[in-house]
Amino acid sequence: MKKIYMYFQLLKNYLRKLKPTQALVLGFISYIVGGMVFISLPISSLISIPFLDNLFNIVSAVSTTGLTTNSLKDSYSIFGQLVFLVMFQLGGIGYMSISSFTILSIGNSLSSTREKILSSEYTIPKGFNINDDESDPVKDSDIAV
Repeated sequence: MKKIYMYFQLLKNYLRKLKPTQALVLGFISYIVGGMVFISLPISSLISIPFLDNLFNIVSAVSTTGLTTNSLKDSYSIFGQLVFLVMFQLGGIGYMSISSFTILSIGNSLSSTREKILSSEYTIPKGFNINDDESDPVKDSDIAV
């Protein structure tokens, strides 16, 4: 049990040393690996599908490109289709958005590392303020109804 805890601490320390962009790439790679594990299960497919086709389909789902090498309806079971649905949702929303929402919804604040990763995922120009009404070039009076 101590060895597992020690390995967990080493992994935790390694992940803290990553740059925000490295952590972002690692997160998407982990989604792809997780999707590959589930889509490679025998319960996921109706026919035999090569590994490379599964990899392409999962990467396409996570990147929300939507390209496939075969028909999802004809090649994958309901479970496999659900895996793709989850991958599309996770890729579209973004894993940092989901994890940050989860952390904030249970009442904790975001760490500075997580904030840096979020700012690298959603590139926002410096000085951009969403609540800055005075710098809004379009006023309510300019909008024709």
